Amino acid sequence: MVNPAEKAKQLSQRALEGKVVQLPIWPEHKRRVPNEIIRSALFSCRNKRTKREYFENAQILVVGDGEISYTGQELRTDDEDIWMQVLHLARKTPLGEKVIFRPYSFLRSIGWPQTGHYRNKLESCLTRLQATTFKVSSKRLGRCDSLSLIRRFHYEKDGQPLEQWEVWVEPEMKMLFGDIHYTELEWEQRKHLTPIAKKMHGYYASHRQPYPITLDTMKAMCNSACNNKPKLRQMFNKALKELIEIGFLADARIENDKIYVFRKGNAHSGDDI
Repeated sequence: MVNPAEKAKQLSQRALEGKVVQLPIWPEHKRRVPNEIIRSALFSCRNKRTKREYFENAQILVVGDGEISYTGQELRTDDEDIWMQVLHLARKTPLGEKVIFRPYSFLRSIGWPQTGHYRNKLESCLTRLQATTFKVSSKRLGRCDSLSLIRRFHYEKDGQPLEQWEVWVEPEMKMLFGDIHYTELEWEQRKHLTPIAKKMHGYYASHRQPYPITLDTMKAMCNSACNNKPKLRQMFNKALKELIEIGFLADARIENDKIYVFRKGNAHSGDDI
């Protein structure tokens, strides 16, 4: 019987030979995300009590190079956590083939309580991710049309719940990663952050040397409805403090309505923007 590490090695070799389409293999303690996604407002930070909007071919903000148009229900950071974990599991399987997992094991991996309530939330998030269509274009990647964040999702059969749930990821998803167009996140850091801090964590991790951005830009990335500048500063300062406390940032400040951050340690992004 081939052990998981050997299987992953064999799949990687087959991918290099062009026999399968597979995501790159990254370490277990990391999560890898395409830069155009992590630098966008595709996943919002809105309060869970706010009703989700529905978007029809809507233009989504991307900071820097890139465009995203999106159709589907509004996505939030809980959906993003789940999508990252799906990609993490899918990296060891040829894209387009079934990925299986136990729901409570999945919940443990993303740091959610292993209860029936969160199992139902996981089901809702996966269903929402399946009912999406988006297009991405950038100078670096070209154009990727009509993708779904998750191609298919099964959690029951003939009305009976499955012990192991099943998801499929589009083979075209590999195009979003390119050779260098990704960001690796420290998963344990992210799991302990609040939604706005998660947004900042992802965005700043995608830059080796982050440049200052305005409060309005960060607000737009979070899809925040707050129009009160003092409250925005308070919200963002709180999130920056979280990032310093977990050791991700060395220092940060808000000055003249711009956010300045200083990375700690060795940043890892697939490019040098």
